[in-house]
Parts: sequence; structure tokens; C-alpha cells
Amino acid sequence: MLTGDGPDPLPKAATARKQAVQNLKRLTFEQLTDTEKPLCPPMIVVGNGSGLGTGELSQIAWALETGRPIKVFILSDLGGKADAAGHAVDAMCPYPMVQRDDLAFLALLSREAFVTQASIANPTHFAQSILASLDHDGPALVHIHAPSPERHGFNAADLFRQAQLAVDSRAFPLFTYDPAAGSGVFGSRLDITANPESHEMWVQSPDGHALTPIHWAVTESRFADHFRPLNASSDTAPTAVDEYLSLPASQAADCTAYVAGPTERLVVSPTLMAEGRRQQKFWQTLQELAGFVTPFTEQVRRQIEQETAQTHEQELADLRREYEQKLADLKAGFEADAAQRVTGRLLQMAGYTPSGSDTNNGQGGRES
Repeated sequence: MLTGDGPDPLPKAATARKQAVQNLKRLTFEQLTDTEKPLCPPMIVVGNGSGLGTGELSQIAWALETGRPIKVFILSDLGGKADAAGHAVDAMCPYPMVQRDDLAFLALLSREAFVTQASIANPTHFAQSILASLDHDGPALVHIHAPSPERHGFNAADLFRQAQLAVDSRAFPLFTYDPAAGSGVFGSRLDITANPESHEMWVQSPDGHALTPIHWAVTESRFADHFRPLNASSDTAPTAVDEYLSLPASQAADCTAYVAGPTERLVVSPTLMAEGRRQQKFWQTLQELAGFVTPFTEQVRRQIEQETAQTHEQELADLRREYEQKLADLKAGFEADAAQRVTGRLLQMAGYTPSGSDTNNGQGGRES
């Protein structure tokens, strides 16, 4: 037992410890200093895109809005569930009101979260995306294409080829949104240059046709139910899918979309064609958000060209007036000088000396 005249320090120490514990319990991530926040290890969450429902999607959306270092990695199979035979049960079909494969696109609405869509088709972009997401101070979403030979129906030797085809066909475009990049303008933070021919709508195949999501889907047996042989006698207005997707919906309705299969032309189901058109619009939206292709860009270009042309015309007009004035001044001076010379010569020929000469004591006159 402590003795002495002063107060017992133990109750005070216990109270201080209790208060410190209470303060720690109430401490939030937002109360940490900018120096302390990077010291907090990130929380890493890994999920499968095919298992996401409305509840899981709302939780991901909440996590991306917290500002906390929560890193969400989602593996996407680009198509949904398959039956025992490997055929897609809900091939490329959406959940109600939301597309699972649009998860990364929806995450862009957060604006302050690091968002990337990556694939093994581009190892450099893949590695950079992973590292950048972990280095980002706040939340991050990494959406990764995870092709499966067994579940998706293609040879294991074609794994990287299938991943590349998904990127080339715009079925799974690559992009990175870094809230710390750029000047604060949304488009300056969004990078889609990891995609081949990122300024174009489609990538051209070696044989000259445009690669669309349908060209990727026809190579995986899980989508086999969406294709049938083309019947030249009964299928009206057969149209290649790349041309079909360039037509207005009203005009395309009278055509039969087909794609070249391994041995014959195959008609594509309306469901799959609708998905192909949706992916086309998705890619167009990415191009517009990144500032690659927008009507405003064309409008600004025309305006700049017009203003430049007007400025050029004004400069030419000013130069024309300036040189016309100089020519007029030179002409007037030349004419005055020529007139003086001619007058002097005529006077000499008439026997008069020019005024101001030394003859006759400086008096001009006729010679005697």
C-alpha cells in the first residue's frame, strides 16, 4: 500500500487508460492525419463477378464512397452462369437494373475511388493497375477478366488468345481512372490507351473485317445456343455483324445478322446482338468520357479552324493594306523624282540652266 500525504496516483492512471481506450474506440479513419492514413494497411476483398447480386453491388458502392483503403478485386467471366454442358444459362444477360460486367463503369460514379479494368491480355497494364490500386490512399476497384477454358468452352492453349480477343473485340475494354491524375477534369483522369486502336470504334482483324463482341462470343462454346447456320433461302437480308451494328436499329430490324463460323456463316440470336450493341455503346461512352471521340471535340475543332481562318484573313488584309500604301508612297516618290529629272533635262535642252546652279552667279537663265 502506498503511503504519503499526496493523492493516490493509481485511480488517476486507471481513469486515463480507460479514457484512452474510449478515445480509440471512437477514432475514425477520417480523424487520422495525412501522415497516419498511409500507415493503415488496406483491406483487400476478392470476389467473383458471377456471384454478385444487388446486395453485394450496393455494398461495393458503399465501400467506394467511404474514402477508406478498401481494395475490391472482382474476377469477371463475361457471361454469367453455365450449365453442366458448358452452355451459358444467362449468357451475357444482366441482373435487373444493373449489368454485372458494367461494374467498373458504375464505379466511376464515385469519382474519388481508383477504378481499373484489366486483363492478362495486357500484362503491363495489368501489373500497373494492381500496383496503382494498392498505392492509392483511398478505395479502389479492380475488375479483372478471368477466362476459364473449362467453363467457357475453349482450349486451354488458347487462354491468352481468348483474353486478347475479348479486349480487341471491345467485349472487355481496358481502362484506368485515377482520381489523383490529371488537372481535375474527369476526362484527364480516365485512360483508355491500353486498348488497341483506342481512337477507333473497332479493331480491324488481319483479314480486314472489324472485330466485334460477337466475334469473341462465337469462339466460346458456352454461347453456342445463340448461333445457328444461315439459311440463304429463308433468312432475309443477311448482314455481317460489324455492318449490322453500324445500322440504325430501325433499319437493322429488317436484316439478319450473321458471323463467320469455323466452317459456315452463323446467324446470331437477337439477344446476343442486343448485347453486342450494348457493348458498342459502352465503348463509345468510354471514348467520349476520355475525350477521344465527342461531338464537342469536333465542334471545338471547327470553331478553332474558323477563328484561325478569320485571324489569317485579317492578317493578310492588314499586310495587303500596308504594302499597298508602301507601293503608293514609292510610286509617288518615283513619279516626283522622274518629273523633276525630265523637267531639268528639258530646260537644259532649251538652253536654260537648272535653277540654283552656279552659272550667272546663281541666277538661272538662258545662255548668251
